[in-house]
Amino acid sequence: MSSPYLNNIIVVGCMLTYTSVILLGMDSGLSSESNFPYICAARAWVLMSGFTLAFGSMFSKTWRVHAIFTNIKLNKKIIKDYKLFMVVGVLVMIDVIILTTWQIIDPFYRETSTGAPLPSPENEDIEIIPELEFCQSNNMTIFLGSIYAYKGLLMAFGCFLAWETRHVSIPALNDSKYIGMSVYNVVIMCVIGAALSFVLREQQDAAFIIISIFIMFCST
Repeated sequence: MSSPYLNNIIVVGCMLTYTSVILLGMDSGLSSESNFPYICAARAWVLMSGFTLAFGSMFSKTWRVHAIFTNIKLNKKIIKDYKLFMVVGVLVMIDVIILTTWQIIDPFYRETSTGAPLPSPENEDIEIIPELEFCQSNNMTIFLGSIYAYKGLLMAFGCFLAWETRHVSIPALNDSKYIGMSVYNVVIMCVIGAALSFVLREQQDAAFIIISIFIMFCST
């Protein structure tokens, strides 16, 4: 009942989130300005898919532990693995619908801003004007808000299930406590990381380092 196949999905999700770190570090300097919107789309798809596969699998396993623990007639309620796969599948489909709608209605474009001029180390008469580039869309706030609301509710419910099953000890579900701890860690890191991504928007180097550390910590 530990669902090794579901554990494999968690591993795939973690691999995708690791890949998203590489995509977050890419810019038009490694490709071209015309390809930058595709990099933005890849970041969104890979990170969201990885999160949903990993956290969704942990969520479904925690839900099964909670359902078994709260059911008085234990032998009459068997939640098989295919039902857990269905839960993950529904969560993935919600992601696909949101991201597809976003890309069709309001695709990404490249937005730039210039920083304060810096003196050239080679010539005092030359100034270097740094240029920052961002992923942007006309209604980005609306789509991000819907994603954060949906993921926030999912994580809140996951925390509730993990808290309700914190004292459960079932030999057949030998990883239930570790899954609960992982749920707490992911929620805390995601909340802090999302907040810092807004605060450090103009400080891209610092934002990339901190967010990458958070992503790798959650996945590991």
